[in-house]
Amino acid sequence: LQQAGFHEAGIFTINEKFSRNRKFVDLTITADAGPLYRAGTIEVLIDGQPTNNFSKVVELRENRAFDLVKHKRTLRALETYFRNRGYRDCKVEFDAKDNSDNVIDLQYKVSRGDSFQIGSVLVVGNRTTKKGLIERKLNLSRGAIYDASRILRARRRIQALGYFASVRIEEIVDPI
Repeated sequence: LQQAGFHEAGIFTINEKFSRNRKFVDLTITADAGPLYRAGTIEVLIDGQPTNNFSKVVELRENRAFDLVKHKRTLRALETYFRNRGYRDCKVEFDAKDNSDNVIDLQYKVSRGDSFQIGSVLVVGNRTTKKGLIERKLNLSRGAIYDASRILRARRRIQALGYFASVRIEEIVDPI
């Protein structure tokens, strides 16, 4: 029900009634959907500045049912968007104001932080295969914009080689 805008939905009581021979039990479940909530105004702030460039990332729509799952996916999508564009330490927070008419105004606040690039790519601890093969599979080059998803894919490619019991990528942070 929370995905359909019933933000306060819940089960409040479960009553049991046994049959005379005590082989069956009838359950009475009392649930309350609560009021229907709608999304009101939706705003995205990037380092304190409003922007309209994220309508495809924000899944909620104004004047539609407030969907908690879509709200959480929007938080993750905004964070991923910036972490894949060099902002390794970006933070996404939100403010929600519940108006008296069950309309929730949302403000997503993105703090990008410092921008990062890939510096040195060091391969250590390898005794199994040629360093060049690992570097090619990493596909990470000095000077490229930091991209969290790309780094995760690089780790998976090295793991998929099957040469190593574990693969760990350590980041040594030095902002631009």
